Amino acid sequence: MQGFGDSALDDKENAAERDAEDVKEVVERVKVALSQEERLMTVQQWVEFSARRGEERLRAECERLVGVFEREGARAMGVVEGVECL
Repeated sequence: MQGFGDSALDDKENAAERDAEDVKEVVERVKVALSQEERLMTVQQWVEFSARRGEERLRAECERLVGVFEREGARAMGVVEGVECL
């Protein structure tokens, strides 16, 4: 026979077990997603590596956008130059 509060204790224990399973699942997903090189890094090394990689991606995207802006600007200038003034 369960006493008063036993159900709440069981719920907490079940929640703790589910949380532990969730953590294990996340750890396994991370292990699969990391390269061998990344798995050998310390957390600090991985954060620095990830930041450099993010910086490189951001720089490439910004350079791409600047190129688009320059092309569109040149196209707009061509249109403006073609406008006949009276």
